[in-house]
Amino acid sequence: MKWINSFLFRLSGYFSRNYSIIQKEALVAGTFEFTTSNETAAQKQLARQLFYQKRLKPYPVVSIDERLRCYGWIALFETIKNIDGEIVEAGVGYGNSLINLAIANTHYNANKKLYAFDSFEGFPSPHANDIGLRVQSLTKVEGWENNSPELLTNAIQNLNNQSILKINLDSIIYCKGFFHETMPNLLPEKIALLHIDNDLYEGALHVLATTFEKLQKNAIVIFDEYDDPKWPGVKKAVETFSKLQPITLQYFSVVQRYGFIK
Repeated sequence: MKWINSFLFRLSGYFSRNYSIIQKEALVAGTFEFTTSNETAAQKQLARQLFYQKRLKPYPVVSIDERLRCYGWIALFETIKNIDGEIVEAGVGYGNSLINLAIANTHYNANKKLYAFDSFEGFPSPHANDIGLRVQSLTKVEGWENNSPELLTNAIQNLNNQSILKINLDSIIYCKGFFHETMPNLLPEKIALLHIDNDLYEGALHVLATTFEKLQKNAIVIFDEYDDPKWPGVKKAVETFSKLQPITLQYFSVVQRYGFIK
C-alpha cells in the first residue's frame, strides 16, 4: 500500500508540476471526491476525518463568516441559558450548529436537552413556493441523504477524544423523520431556543406552527435560510405565519441570520 501511495503521489506531482497552487488544490479536492464517490456515508466520514488530519488541520481553512457564527451560537446561548426550556434544531445537516450549541450547553453547565429533528434521508417534496435558484421544479430535491445520527455521534465522540471540554452525548436527542411525523409527539414542552435550518416552505411553516406555543418568554428563534434566494420558501413561510401570529423579525449579527424573540 505504501509504494502505491508513493507512486500515485509522484504521478500526481508530475501531471501538476506546472499548476498554480489553486489548481493543485482543486486537483486534490477533485481526486478526493472521485475516490470516495462510491463509498458509504460512514466511509466518507472517516475519509473526511483522515483528510482533515493529514492535510487541512494546520491551516485556517474555515471562513471568517463561519468562525464568527461559531462564536455567535455560543454568545446567543448565553442569553437564553437561564430560560426554562430546551433547545430545538429543525434540520441538522452535518451538525455544525448542533455541535456549537452542544459545546455552549456544556460550557455554561446549562443542562439543557438538544432536540435534533431531521429526516436523515434527504428532502421531502417541494411546494410551489420553493421554486427559485435551487428548486426549479416540483420533483424531488437532491441532497442531505448521507447524514445520520450515528455519523454525528461518531463525529462528536471524535471531538471529545481530542478535547478537554467534553460534550454530553446523552444531552442530544435525535428525532429521525419528517417534521410532520415527529414533532407532534417528540417536541419538549418548553423551548428556549429554536433553530430552523429547514430549506423548504411547508417544513418551515410546520415548525413555526407546531413550536410557537411552546416557545417561552424571551425565547429566540433563528432562521438559517430566511431571505436566501436559493430557498425562497422559508421567507414565504414566515410571511404566511406572521399573518396568524404577529412576530417582529430582527437581524442577529452574531450568527448573521434573521429571527425573532418571543
